[in-house]
Amino acid sequence: MKLLLFFLATPIVAFARHSYSVKGEVPDYFNGKTLYLSVFDNYSDTRYETKDSVTVLNNSFTFSGKISEACEAARISYTNEERQTFSQEFVLDSGNNHMIVQPVPADYVYYKNKVSILSFPHSESNSIKLQLDSIGRYYMRIYGEYSDSTHQFRVLPLQCSMEMMQKQMSLLTAYKDNYYSIIQLYKFSRTQLSVYDINNVLKLLSDSLQKTSLYKKLLHKVSSTIAANEKSRVNENMPSFTAKTNTGNPFTNSDLTGTPYIVVFSATWCIPCQEVLPDLKKIYKENKEKGLQVVYFNLDDDVKKWQKHISKHHLDWINVSTYAKFGDDKLTNQFNIKGIPNYILVNKDGKIVFNSNLAKNNDVSRLKEHVTEMFTAK
Repeated sequence: MKLLLFFLATPIVAFARHSYSVKGEVPDYFNGKTLYLSVFDNYSDTRYETKDSVTVLNNSFTFSGKISEACEAARISYTNEERQTFSQEFVLDSGNNHMIVQPVPADYVYYKNKVSILSFPHSESNSIKLQLDSIGRYYMRIYGEYSDSTHQFRVLPLQCSMEMMQKQMSLLTAYKDNYYSIIQLYKFSRTQLSVYDINNVLKLLSDSLQKTSLYKKLLHKVSSTIAANEKSRVNENMPSFTAKTNTGNPFTNSDLTGTPYIVVFSATWCIPCQEVLPDLKKIYKENKEKGLQVVYFNLDDDVKKWQKHISKHHLDWINVSTYAKFGDDKLTNQFNIKGIPNYILVNKDGKIVFNSNLAKNNDVSRLKEHVTEMFTAK
């Protein structure tokens, strides 16, 4: 199991430049009620949210304003007398948007938290969203697992989640001229999906989309990630890096020249990281007399918590950190780390033997297999 992290990078200022209007027809129940419109920056790393509100009169409402791109992820929401909030997500296109709100049937299982179903006449971007959502609901129904004892929340196993996103991304190839395809590809670029697959879909988009600034921005991001991956592939020389130990001393992996070692990317707050810790300690214990070292990166800025973690778990290997939050440190960018735990195994010649970030099966058992193979190989 791996904790997927969609972290914030350096904020990028976006200027609203596309005008929109949203007109909706609603049932009598909503007359006199207040509806809220939330617009989410779903394509860049700032993920800001803007809101507007209107009172429903004569079974209709209207929102208007400006958005930064040709379409945005948006949400209509309503809070009832019991202070329960219900919402419906949709794609807000520039220009005129028209929606028709219908009550949700009592037996409509997948909309228990909704008070309405929205339909959008002649909106291709919302048609794309509905198809993407349909794929998601199918996977959740077939493969979803309850994550709590009350059976309120369902989650997908990592492999199922990856397969689901692959199918969703493939769907976008049928909409090569729709701006919403770029928005969705931006979302996928922040997940564990292969950046090479994302790059292949990008190349299929129309010439007109490829001329847009958002496309160019995403292409640059993908190209930079591919470049980072190429530097940390198996059989490549391990890139050099620096950090500080838990005692505040400087550390560089150049100090380990001629020594096999594992670099572990982890954090004290990461539950999957704690789950695999016993396995990592066992791998280290069984192989340290053979010369194996472990460089255990803590990707967090809570130094006191980190020190307690080292003491509590008797971590007698090399403990290092950049003293920065996950995503704010240069190491996650250098090695394109989007989720933890992650492991890179380096042999005594300084060559990468295994990089879980680039492996289809990144379970800790694969790390153990590669460690065994490294020490038994002639």
